[in-house]
Amino acid sequence: MHGAESTWRLYLRDLSEREARPIPGTEEAESPFFSPDGRWLGFLNRSTERLMKLELPNGSPQVICDCGRLTGMGLIGGAEWGEDGWIVLGSWIGMQGLHRVRASGGPAEPIPLTLETFRADEYAMVAPSRLPDGRLALVGTSRDRVAAIDLRSGERRAIIEEGGWPATYVDGGTWSILGAANSGRSGLTRLG
Repeated sequence: MHGAESTWRLYLRDLSEREARPIPGTEEAESPFFSPDGRWLGFLNRSTERLMKLELPNGSPQVICDCGRLTGMGLIGGAEWGEDGWIVLGSWIGMQGLHRVRASGGPAEPIPLTLETFRADEYAMVAPSRLPDGRLALVGTSRDRVAAIDLRSGERRAIIEEGGWPATYVDGGTWSILGAANSGRSGLTRLG
């Protein structure tokens, strides 16, 4: 993203080139994410409050869904495009929780979460990152916590109680490495 101009837009730089070039159709884009194969770029259009996608390098933007009703303010708290063709959306606002939408388009639907999933002092679930099994997603919360959410049952498992998000998952066989960006901490955690 490049905010020095009057319009936000996304840029793409080939690693063999020195300069990044603007991606047409990404004006007012934020919260970018890639398809699992890297051929598609997803993003939220800030002015239309729509989740969009385009095929790289020169595709035209396509609407996936309208996000305005999901977030109250048109802001998503990150997105992750899974191998199964579903995109999981985080939320910055209230107890909106997590939603999912097919990458091919259609209405977004809430992921059923139990009331125990939320803590009284939390108001956001952001930066969703699904684990390889597709069933669990790591999310950051408004209180710098990291939790694993079961996307089927809505159950929550605390991973990092304080110290930052987003968390990065690296597959290490039996153990996984979680790094929390805001705290600079990392550790080995068994997620299975």
